[in-house]
Amino acid sequence: MARLRAAQNSIAPAVTRVVVDLEAGVSGYTVGVTGAAPSWTINLTVIPAGSVVAVETEARLIEEATLEPHTLPGEEPPPKEALVFAASPTPVRESPAENARRVSEGLAGERIEAVAELGGWRLVILTEQDGLAGWVPSDSLTTEGKVERDDGSVRAVPNPRTPPPGTPQTPQPDRAPLRAEASEGSAIIAHLPAVTSFRAYRRREGWYFIRLEDGRAGWVAARYVELETAGPGEAWRQAVVATAEGYLGSPYVWGGTSSSGFDCSGLVWRVYKQNGMEIPRTAGPQYREGRRLTRGELLPGDLVFFSTYSTGPSHVGIYAGDDRFIQADSSDGVRYSDLDGVYWRDHIFGYSRWTP
Repeated sequence: MARLRAAQNSIAPAVTRVVVDLEAGVSGYTVGVTGAAPSWTINLTVIPAGSVVAVETEARLIEEATLEPHTLPGEEPPPKEALVFAASPTPVRESPAENARRVSEGLAGERIEAVAELGGWRLVILTEQDGLAGWVPSDSLTTEGKVERDDGSVRAVPNPRTPPPGTPQTPQPDRAPLRAEASEGSAIIAHLPAVTSFRAYRRREGWYFIRLEDGRAGWVAARYVELETAGPGEAWRQAVVATAEGYLGSPYVWGGTSSSGFDCSGLVWRVYKQNGMEIPRTAGPQYREGRRLTRGELLPGDLVFFSTYSTGPSHVGIYAGDDRFIQADSSDGVRYSDLDGVYWRDHIFGYSRWTP
């Protein structure tokens, strides 16, 4: 008999997290739960070694759990399918119900680990999101390779009223067309004369999304563009801010990680991920595991944290320079805000830095 450690967790009040500590290749076990509530058993078909699984119970407090095998010794577990989200965005919820609170979301092609199934729902571990766990409809998953991966690229048009801090760019030939979409056949917004400086936000298959000083925005073919260079650290910081700028105007969605809707830490996580940096998914670890800074040390691309609805770092934004930061605001969506604004200056918690 192998013993398990069991503890209450935040996935849902009626879900008990069981930490499995067994050798690889374990399958077909019955979980017997004993403790403060009457005993019951729940069958799991596969328990991955070293993973975190959850079982649906009526318990509120579990003191002990045990595993008892009911398969033949040496039985090989069935091969595990490489599962991914089938569409973007797919809400991930605290419990197996459509009206349950969102904990995050997945994008098409994002890999997950499915650890339990209940009534048409799967409990999944978001292996690409710092191991967050939650429930998704079973039909929202598919096998890897069947869908094109969504990298969360920008869909929102930047706010033309906000001055961009990105790297200046220059089109070379005379009269380069600025187009509404990233295609040769799309409508022309303007013709740009040679040596026109502008800011580039995103590159997509031979096109740059840019914004001019007069606020007009659109796409320019890469063949017209020569990038002005910057040092490695500075270039990365500029890219982080420029990526965040590209999401200005996106709505706020609790648990969101894409331009369909962001929460504060989801915006930071997505922007950093698109610039090659893997960081924790939620604000607390984003602060605690980064390098602590003073305000005087802040550089564009650093993270600013606030104590808002709870004690500690409960809100986060991306510092953009000039005492401004980009954040996913619960009222206004992704926007610029001032560190010295009446509300934010009174709720600053701290600052942290992540570097490539």
